[in-house]
Amino acid sequence: MFGVKGADKARLTTITLQHLKAHAGSFDSLVVVNDLGDITKPDIERLTKVANDMVFGLDDTGAIREKIDHRLRA
Repeated sequence: MFGVKGADKARLTTITLQHLKAHAGSFDSLVVVNDLGDITKPDIERLTKVANDMVFGLDDTGAIREKIDHRLRA
């Protein structure tokens, strides 16, 4: 699970996920974006391509819980 607040964290998370996908074999990720307005469209597009699941908003606890439960059942 990765928390993303701002464009710098989005870029770092993208790089980290790319590395993990290349070297860790099977890997599932959940990215929680604090404020979508703080991140540029190209950064969101790149992050979306490498993340398994994304939630937009820390207050969306229902979606976060649902995505974690889904991964635990898989």
